[in-house]
Amino acid sequence: MLPSTKALHAFACVVRFGGVRAAAAELNLTQSAISHQITALEKMLGTPLFDRRGRGLELTEAGQDYFQHIGPALDWIQRATRQAARSAPMRQMTIAAPPTFLATWLIRNAARIEELLDGAALRFVEALVLPSQPVAADLAIEYRFQPEPTTDSRFLMADEVSAFAAPDYARNLGLKSVNDIHRARLIETERRLSSWNDIVDAGHVGRPFLTVGYSHQAYEAASLGLGIALGNRVNAAPFLRAGTLIEPFTIPRTHLPPLPNYFITIPAPARNGDLPARLRDWLIDEIGRAARDVAGQGKA
Repeated sequence: MLPSTKALHAFACVVRFGGVRAAAAELNLTQSAISHQITALEKMLGTPLFDRRGRGLELTEAGQDYFQHIGPALDWIQRATRQAARSAPMRQMTIAAPPTFLATWLIRNAARIEELLDGAALRFVEALVLPSQPVAADLAIEYRFQPEPTTDSRFLMADEVSAFAAPDYARNLGLKSVNDIHRARLIETERRLSSWNDIVDAGHVGRPFLTVGYSHQAYEAASLGLGIALGNRVNAAPFLRAGTLIEPFTIPRTHLPPLPNYFITIPAPARNGDLPARLRDWLIDEIGRAARDVAGQGKA
């Protein structure tokens, strides 16, 4: 019959660190838990391992002999465990997402995601919908009107489009409604379904545009005072929270075409155990919280 590894570890720590209090601190346990493990070990062995003298402990002859044998054995177990962990293949999570969601949410939260996924290696790929082989994503943030009926997809957020500008830029130009955009340089995003061309009237023809590829580039340009950008409010949350962007006015929905939504999809069969579902549930909570936080944030 073998003693528990917890009892052996507690005994070895008491010996090596010189007492119950120091061993408890090392193992992040209470002193009573350490004492309980020692007592259980002594009961199993049928002999005391320590002499209790006041608040101090001294190894008995049996305790000294026992430690000389199990101390090196525990060290060997620890070294073997570390070596096995190093040689085991690291799990990798491939996450596909539209470029702006990738830049403003996934990359900014990569450390939290790694911790959530037990240290799995992260691989981010750009995609608007669930990519096929050879990418083989474990989870995808999809931007589409409806998810594929054969996939495990959950609604993540609507594409609520707003106008964004740096606070000083909006104030200096007096941007208070969509009718004021003739004063501003418009930052156009080539890869958005919604465009300033859906909003501007004939009077704006010939006004300067700054064109970028993706919405996160438009946010960055607007935060530098280069113009006014269109984009998803939740994706712009990092800039709104930092105060580098505000929403100077609301764009009426009648000015915009029908837009897709964001869905979060886990392909079948799921890989990496429960990690994709764990990330999906966390993202749904985080995005929902962000949507509530920015609902009234950054309003001019």
